[in-house]
Amino acid sequence: MANVNNPDGGGPSQWGEIERRLREEQEFVRRLVACFPDVIVVLDQHGRYTFVSPRVQEFLGYTPEEYVGVSLGERQHPEDRDRVLKFFNDLVAGKTSFGTVEYRTQHKDGAWKTFRANASPLTDADGKIIGIVSSARDVTESKHIEQQLLQSEKLAAIGEMVSGVAHELNNPLTAILGMSDLLRERITDDASRRQLEVVQKQARKAAELVQGLLTFSRPSRPKSQCVRLAELIQRAVDLQQFVLASRNITVEFDATPESPRIEADPNHLIQVFVNLLTNAEQAIASVRDHGRIVIRIGKFEDKAEIRIDDDGPGIPTGGRSRIFDPFFTTRRASGGSGLGLTICLVIIKEHGGTIEAQQSPEGGARFRILLPLLQSAEPSPEPPRSISQRDGIKGCSILVVEDEEGIRDLVEEGLKARGAAVEAVRGGEEAWARLSVRSYDVVVCDFNLGGLSGLELFDRVRGQARANHAKFLFITGELLDPAQIAALEEKGSGALQKPFQLSELMATIERLIAPAAPHSA
Repeated sequence: MANVNNPDGGGPSQWGEIERRLREEQEFVRRLVACFPDVIVVLDQHGRYTFVSPRVQEFLGYTPEEYVGVSLGERQHPEDRDRVLKFFNDLVAGKTSFGTVEYRTQHKDGAWKTFRANASPLTDADGKIIGIVSSARDVTESKHIEQQLLQSEKLAAIGEMVSGVAHELNNPLTAILGMSDLLRERITDDASRRQLEVVQKQARKAAELVQGLLTFSRPSRPKSQCVRLAELIQRAVDLQQFVLASRNITVEFDATPESPRIEADPNHLIQVFVNLLTNAEQAIASVRDHGRIVIRIGKFEDKAEIRIDDDGPGIPTGGRSRIFDPFFTTRRASGGSGLGLTICLVIIKEHGGTIEAQQSPEGGARFRILLPLLQSAEPSPEPPRSISQRDGIKGCSILVVEDEEGIRDLVEEGLKARGAAVEAVRGGEEAWARLSVRSYDVVVCDFNLGGLSGLELFDRVRGQARANHAKFLFITGELLDPAQIAALEEKGSGALQKPFQLSELMATIERLIAPAAPHSA
């Protein structure tokens, strides 16, 4: 009698063994696909998903069943769709046997993720192409790190270039600002004064741009202290309140006492928040005569999180990858220099944080900042502001040491106009010859003199066996960090950044000599 269970003559036990092995192999394949670190997908020749591995839910929030039947391109980013479809069509047409493509696809929560997919044609038993099989890996984080590295390299290269340009611009700008100060004091007719005010306004704008270039190319080391984020943001809002109100822009921000504490340079971070508020104000004003800015602070993992949203036009397509580049701006006509966001990036990185631009639920732009949290200690009180105890510099003996003729003449004339006894020399050796035989109250000295440098001259003077040494005020076109300035101040000297106005120079000298009476000339 024939064995109905096995036409080939095998017994029931043998047939059962074959079934068991098939089940084991199927279970192995199922586990293999489920445990594979990438998402495995199969698409038919029409570009519809016919199989998606369970890993897709971990990466994109969708179940495999929610993907099956969906057409390729429906969930890819609009900017990547044509490229992905061309890649698919080339594989299905047999133009290539293997390929790799990167694209953005949307998570179920609306966020965009970057994937890198490797794919090959899928064939039937006769070798006919019936679709493609692909493995796709989430590379969102690695792409973000890669972009940060590229950004750092780009900023470093540009920084080297702009540092030299900014340094060379400082001397002529100082001369323009200073000479216009002197002329303004002497001119009496209103028309000429108005013209000089235009010159000063434009020179100050150029000076701010140069200062931004120096900050970008050589960021100063932050003066860190324990601060509350809410207080810094509120101060930035207060500083911009008049401008924002004049544009009918409201700011929604609740400064709660429980806001995160961080270790930071308060002045630097206030500059970041002012820059971001200015950016939002200009963006809103470019499309309407009113608007809204929403600021939220909180915690994200072990970081303090700040989100600044506006309801402006948002970030232009393709602009997000360049938005922190130096001189990149979409609002050149409104006076944007293209350095504000670059400076924000530099300062935030100096504080160990990150800043990124996103699309805002408000319809405009969102800037998201993450900064390391401070786990202990109370916010440091701000040091009291020093007030000069002496009015004016009349009668002070001052030696000016500057190798740039225009700056030397400007400082000499400006100090003499305010009653100081001034001598001026162009180099360190000539200054040393004067200082070896007589005393001065103050030496206004260029930091980077040719030959005997300003610091070397300063050290020689301090080495003299004399009871009272002259106070040194270094003027420099370079960006000195707080540590350098503190070291100079400990030795009784000071520093003033070029370009400066004569009023700044006078005020700095007054603070420097305030504790002491002048020497006789």
